[in-house]
Amino acid sequence: MNIEENESIKSIQRAQLCTHITALKTYQNFLLVAESNQVLLFDWNERILLQKEIVFESCSIHGIRIDNNGKTIFFGAKSLRIFVLTSSSKKLEEKSKELHLNDWIHDIQWITADQQLQSSFAVISAHNCLTIWDWECKKSSVFQCAENCILYAASIIISDASTIIVAAGTVFNKILLWSPQSSKEMNNRKIPFQSLSGHQGVIFSVIYNRTKQLLSSTSDDRSVRLWKVCGNSESADNSLSFWENSKIELAHVLFAHESRVWMSAILPNGILSVGEDSNLCYWDLQGNLLKKRKCHKNGSIWCLEVTETSLNAKNSSDEVSYMAFTGGSDGGVYMWDVSNTFSSTVITQISLPEKDSYHNDFPRITCLLTNFRCDNIAVTTDKGKLSMYDINLKTWKDIFSDTSFASYCVPSISSKSKYLALGNIHGELVLINLKDQNFTQEKVKIYDSKICSIHWVNQSSDYLLTCGLKGHMILWKVTFGDDKFHLAYVTTLNLPKCKHHWWSTAALCINSNCCIVGDRGGSISVYSNLEISASMSESNQLDPSMVYRGMHGDNGVTDIQERNNLVYSTGRDGKVQLYVFSQNTVLLLHTIKVSHDLEWIGRLLFHGEDLLLLGFHTKHFMVWSTKLESAVMTVECGGGHRSWDFSLNERAEATFAAIKKKDVIFCQENLHHVLNKSVLKAGICGQEFCHTTYLFTKNFDSESYMSVVACGGEDNGLRIIGLHNTIGQNPQIVSISTLSGHLSSIRAIGKVKVPAENAYLFVSVGGRSQMMIWKIKDTGGIHCEQLGSFILSDLDKAVKKLSKKDQHIQIDPQTRLMDVAICHWEAEKGNSSKKYVISTACSDSYFRIYLFDEATKELALHYNFHHGEHCILKLHQIVINHPVDDILFVTGATDGLVKMFSYQTCISNSIKEMHNYISAQKIEPDLNMKQHQSGVNALDVKCIEGSSWLICSAGDDNALAVALINIIFIKEKLEINVASKYHIPNAHASQIVGVKILDNSFLVTTSIDQRINVWKWSLTENLLKVEHRISKMSLIPDIAHLNAWQNKITENWTLLVCGQGIECFDFNF
Repeated sequence: MNIEENESIKSIQRAQLCTHITALKTYQNFLLVAESNQVLLFDWNERILLQKEIVFESCSIHGIRIDNNGKTIFFGAKSLRIFVLTSSSKKLEEKSKELHLNDWIHDIQWITADQQLQSSFAVISAHNCLTIWDWECKKSSVFQCAENCILYAASIIISDASTIIVAAGTVFNKILLWSPQSSKEMNNRKIPFQSLSGHQGVIFSVIYNRTKQLLSSTSDDRSVRLWKVCGNSESADNSLSFWENSKIELAHVLFAHESRVWMSAILPNGILSVGEDSNLCYWDLQGNLLKKRKCHKNGSIWCLEVTETSLNAKNSSDEVSYMAFTGGSDGGVYMWDVSNTFSSTVITQISLPEKDSYHNDFPRITCLLTNFRCDNIAVTTDKGKLSMYDINLKTWKDIFSDTSFASYCVPSISSKSKYLALGNIHGELVLINLKDQNFTQEKVKIYDSKICSIHWVNQSSDYLLTCGLKGHMILWKVTFGDDKFHLAYVTTLNLPKCKHHWWSTAALCINSNCCIVGDRGGSISVYSNLEISASMSESNQLDPSMVYRGMHGDNGVTDIQERNNLVYSTGRDGKVQLYVFSQNTVLLLHTIKVSHDLEWIGRLLFHGEDLLLLGFHTKHFMVWSTKLESAVMTVECGGGHRSWDFSLNERAEATFAAIKKKDVIFCQENLHHVLNKSVLKAGICGQEFCHTTYLFTKNFDSESYMSVVACGGEDNGLRIIGLHNTIGQNPQIVSISTLSGHLSSIRAIGKVKVPAENAYLFVSVGGRSQMMIWKIKDTGGIHCEQLGSFILSDLDKAVKKLSKKDQHIQIDPQTRLMDVAICHWEAEKGNSSKKYVISTACSDSYFRIYLFDEATKELALHYNFHHGEHCILKLHQIVINHPVDDILFVTGATDGLVKMFSYQTCISNSIKEMHNYISAQKIEPDLNMKQHQSGVNALDVKCIEGSSWLICSAGDDNALAVALINIIFIKEKLEINVASKYHIPNAHASQIVGVKILDNSFLVTTSIDQRINVWKWSLTENLLKVEHRISKMSLIPDIAHLNAWQNKITENWTLLVCGQGIECFDFNF
């Protein structure tokens, strides 16, 4: 295909990219990050991006090698290129053009220890061939190994001028060591002098540590193997005799990864390994697993780099600290302080004081005193004592003792450990001032029977909520003055009846007029218009103004928090629900995506912009970061059925305390680096994207705007991202929200503007015949509300009542919804209803139309049509308002047919023939065009002028088909005529997955061949013609979808492709 430049097309410029990080390399305080064919130069110490440089024309960078002078080689596939990195300029300077080899490159190393070979490097390729290149003199020497087989991995572990040692991983699961300097030859091919066996799968990497004389190999068999090189102590390891005469023994086999292991690194006191399972494992040199961290949003971790954090550090391993960097399929780069992040968690166990008063006593409840007493643990005992343990001094101090609090005591500590409230079985309440060195106390009886729970409900520590039997709750105002407490009655709240009616588990007072309570039945109750009452009469009892029943299952609500007018609730069902607070009402928005590893969430905690979830998985306590989507702290404590507490101070120093086997255990860990400094480049999603939909553009000012896009894919999460652009600054991709609820991968997303509102409705569909409906608003902040989640096989219950011959049309639960479209529909002119028509293309060859009522949030199956005998892949809707109101559906299926149906025709046929709208109906399409030999993967429709419409389709046959049709109504009867057609048989080199019609007679296509083609179409004398204008290479592997929209202010077009990542282009014409 000849690529032409056209004056009407100005440029296609890459704006944003987020895809696989394939290589990392450090040099001084610089970090080079390979993202597809471009390199990003960071100052990792200052955490700033210095430079972005395109290295190769079309291939990805797989490796980076730097010598001591800053000379840098980038290599990938069969290409390499040389730059120089200088500390003074802080930039990469080009030294050579792209050079091409005739074989796939596995590794490159600069040749050292020879002044005459400063411009030489060694290359090991996929056919076990070593080439020594002098890139300045343009000379090369080639050496072939006698074992001439395909290599899955190869490393040059020694690259001195006198000796080069190659470690090659073969398809026979062996590691071969050979050298071009070896005198042992067979047919001019070098014979390997070492062969290491043991791996049960192909080998992915081999590295060597010269200090420890250890080899480390990783494999498809999920193992890391350590090999000890036992050589002659009189010979150095950079001599050929050392390697030829050495004995290499298998030292340890490390198993902990759940999938393939890509890479490892040997440190002075441990080993790091990364793999496909998104786990970063840290081992000691004896092969024991010390720590395991999940990162990169459940994506594959492709690369690992380790560097010393102090360049002037001594050689002693005890004084040198290390920083590890990882890059993954989520497009993110993470920094890990090895000495801190991977240090073993030390659990300390303490017992009560050995005093007579504590004889046969044991701790019942423990809690941490934060802020000014952050190193203290408060413990209530079975005999009614309250004691404090100083972690630093390792001493106990008695604070309170009352036998009426024996066997039963419920505590609650206010914000910043200002006050402590204790309740007992006799209905007595004790308030203790923890800021007072004398621990001033006040005891008052508030119930005739036991106090079930106590909660400080605001940050200022002046409101206290108590709960007695049968859900009898009292809100108190607490003040402290003149060395004593003052307790004032506010109002009585009635807890709705539930399974455990006497117990409230979480409470939050947002302001003086609103209080939110969670109960053991999993319900959320909202109380509004709180007023201070003079007495506790029944007339002053307040019922909830609104109740969300069963939000967190039968095990109850565990915590409620508020931040920036957003309310968060969680429970033992492992879910976090998000609400928006406005005018003393709480509106449920959606469920926040949480890992399945966190089965039981006990508390919510904010640290900066990060929401931390505190909970349990089997016998482990976990601190889960929603920002990093991974656990940042794990403690083996025995599980959640125990008293526990957690604190995190402003320095991000974490303390966990719990009761285990009638003793108190605690551990401390510094989370400052992992919470505040671990993300150098943020990733988006570790799995493949299947579909993106542009929602709207948020304009901040004349120079800054953000395009909001919904993305769905294989990780079952619906991600709302923002493409942020500011004039004079690097564009950024920001994560706005991650919506959960889908049981399987998301295949398609459709959207529609909500009439008379600054909001959009969008629908996401995918596997398990599931549909979810959302509403996104831009009112100050961007908030998403879940309107409904529907398993469409359940919606077809009415079909079960039909005759047996119609029973077969029930939706199979395994049916996938391949595409979706939504539009607003007014049943009558001028009647602004909140009803929407949602059409779905299904894998079982049925085309279904649903009616969604936003007011009632109900979805009903409206019509059910048998499309044919093939899976429907693509769907598009056309809304016509003149001369009649109608909706036209355009579909593409695996048979290569593009069909068009009229909504009004479908209705009239169903009424005439079936008298039952949801029964299976076979209808004749209003338009039927054979456009492709096989499946239609992409479809777009656009009104050109009046009644003329352009239909573009593309598919598995690599062809682009364009048709111009006329849609006319004669006496309100629809007629569709094909005016002209144009077919391009080889528009791309592989199957086309996306097509978009732009304005000004342009259309865009993209394909798995990673090309974006721009076409110009024209109509001359009723003949349609399509001409290729320009191509742009995309850096996204396995492209799945194309989207395009125009900014109304800049009038620029934005092209967005997704697949193994996302890439955004600015397009002008």
